[in-house]
Amino acid sequence: MRRSLTGIKDRWTSAGPGGSVVRHLLPAAAATLFVLAFLRWQGEQLGLYGTTAGLLLMTAASIGIISGLVLHLARSLDHASATQLEVQQRLRHSSQYFELSHDMVCTAGFDGVFRELNHAWTEALGWTETELRSRPFVEFVHPDDRERTAQETACLADGKTTADFYNRYATKDGQWRWIEWKARADLEDGTIYASARDVTHRKSAEAALERGERQTRQILATAHDAFVSIDGEGTIIDWNPQAEASFGWSREEALGRELATTIIPEGNREAHTRGLARFLETGEGKVVGKRLELTALNRDGYEFPVELTISPLMTDRGYIFNAFLRDISERKRATEDIADARDLALQASSTKSMFVATASHEIRTPINGVIGVSEMLLDTDLNDEQRGYAETIISSGEALVEIIDDLLDFSKIEAGRLDLDLADVDLRETIAQACSMLAVQARCKGLELVVVVDADVPALVRADAGRWRQVVANFVSNSIKFTAEGEITVRASASRSTGSTTVVRLEVTDTGIGIEDTALGQLFEPYSQADGSTTRLFGGTGLGLAISKQLIELMGGQIGVESQIGRGSSFWFEVEVEVAVIDGREEGSEGVSEPVDPADCVPPNGSSRCILVVEDNPVNQLVTGRLVEKCGFEAQIAGNGRQALEAMSDGRFAAVLMDCQMPELDGDETTREIRRRALGKWRIPIIAVTANAMHGERERCIAQGADDYLTKPLRHEALRGALDRWVPDSPQGLLSPSGSRGPAPRPV
Repeated sequence: MRRSLTGIKDRWTSAGPGGSVVRHLLPAAAATLFVLAFLRWQGEQLGLYGTTAGLLLMTAASIGIISGLVLHLARSLDHASATQLEVQQRLRHSSQYFELSHDMVCTAGFDGVFRELNHAWTEALGWTETELRSRPFVEFVHPDDRERTAQETACLADGKTTADFYNRYATKDGQWRWIEWKARADLEDGTIYASARDVTHRKSAEAALERGERQTRQILATAHDAFVSIDGEGTIIDWNPQAEASFGWSREEALGRELATTIIPEGNREAHTRGLARFLETGEGKVVGKRLELTALNRDGYEFPVELTISPLMTDRGYIFNAFLRDISERKRATEDIADARDLALQASSTKSMFVATASHEIRTPINGVIGVSEMLLDTDLNDEQRGYAETIISSGEALVEIIDDLLDFSKIEAGRLDLDLADVDLRETIAQACSMLAVQARCKGLELVVVVDADVPALVRADAGRWRQVVANFVSNSIKFTAEGEITVRASASRSTGSTTVVRLEVTDTGIGIEDTALGQLFEPYSQADGSTTRLFGGTGLGLAISKQLIELMGGQIGVESQIGRGSSFWFEVEVEVAVIDGREEGSEGVSEPVDPADCVPPNGSSRCILVVEDNPVNQLVTGRLVEKCGFEAQIAGNGRQALEAMSDGRFAAVLMDCQMPELDGDETTREIRRRALGKWRIPIIAVTANAMHGERERCIAQGADDYLTKPLRHEALRGALDRWVPDSPQGLLSPSGSRGPAPRPV
């Protein structure tokens, strides 16, 4: 009986079609039986069963009731069948969703074993469904996450829902994947229903973002620059340790304060407020994205310079502005110190240059007397011993002049005031002149000096003849110094000609002692020679090659040397030069603009045989006067500018030799006064004579009114050449090397 009741209960509560039939049919059957029993009782009470009509009526009623019961049963079966179809359809839909879902869907029991899993699990972890169901799911969980997973499962057993729970599951290839869970449990049947997602990539991105944020925060914390961030209202929202050190406010004090009243001087606050408002309105700002130098305010009230860079950033809360500020007080002071040091260096360089120029002038003046008097001595009757002494004095004086010239040139190089004086130059003649100056020195050592100029070297080029002679002479002099026997060959050649330009290579080869490879790199350094002992053995300042290198580089060329110990050396340079126009000159080119008109140089009342020598030094008066006489003229001496003006008013002179530095009235003032007095009259040639060989001295003298320029010590050949150029009927009648008498006199 109890089992029957239990069966009825189970069928009554069943969710299947049988349960549905029982729930519909059992009440109807019970009601039918009750109605039949009632009708039977009524029939017996009324005595209907004793008659045929009563029996028929009872039978018809029973048939009707049973028919109704059958119809109700049929409807119940139809309803149960429809319910079953709907359930089956829902099951199919659930199964398809279960398999096709991108989420990892599963069911499990509280025993910790998977019951069902969709294909997404296999795709994510690589395990088959069988492998996943073969052991408790906690064994797939990362050891560090197992305790949390067990706790979360226990919460499900307590009826709680799991959401946003993360743990790591092992893949079949040994990696770990982050899984995000949502789950709940059916406590009646003990089933856990769960949906999971592989969020490994998101976790990696979050970890990278977190690392980046930590790194950024660490960088800001250790940065040497102050970092300040404000919102659109100008309120400070970030403040690093360096900002604390720079401005005197702690992070806790600074956060929430207005930037303007915290670090901006009062005079700049209005501009800051306007600029912030303008950017928020237009998206444009004068300080955004630029590096600027501004003034900042410390908490203690003092202002200091900062370098500012600021950039805006749009966030979900609006604009924020991030700024780096660097205290540049030290840099400003260093810049000022550097500027002061530069000024001192320039002043020292100028002082040194002035000293070198003054020393050069002061040395050249007595050397002019030493060499001049010695040359005058050679014109007298001397025995061989006396003549040797006089020649030694001259050669020693010339050597001293060379040293002075080297020091002067190097001083100009250091000061950056070494320039080129370009003109149309005959390179053959220039090279020959440089070598001829040293030919006697080579012969005295028994050396043969050979000069070879290839036919492809242009006849006329644009160059600085003096600097070319200087470099060639330095090379040849160096070879003579270090060559005991043999020969020295000077060769000039041309290559890579383009028509308007050509590259000229000059090479000086000797048979001297040679140079060690380790010393080659130092040869063109100032005060350097191949060996320290050569300074004592061979003499020299060690500046010649250094100056040559600077000159060649100033010309845009290259310089070098090859050498072998015991076999000799070869010094060379290459310079690209412009080929000069021979038959005509381009417009605007420098050079002779008019032929010489001798009539402009001749006094109107006939020729004069007298040269006025304006010189304050008695020794130089003697030397210069004697040199003038050797050139075939008479000499009249004036001890200063005033005496010269008096002499000019009393007589006529063929030319004036004007010393530039004199007491009372110097050469420049005297020259200007002569030109002023002779305005509209015949222009007398004035040749400036100076011991100042600094660059620009010639131009300065010409600008003062001089026609030519000679440096001390004054040599006979140089003076004779100048007189030939400016006095048309000079007794010597010699032309200048170029075949003309020089620049035409300019009208006063």
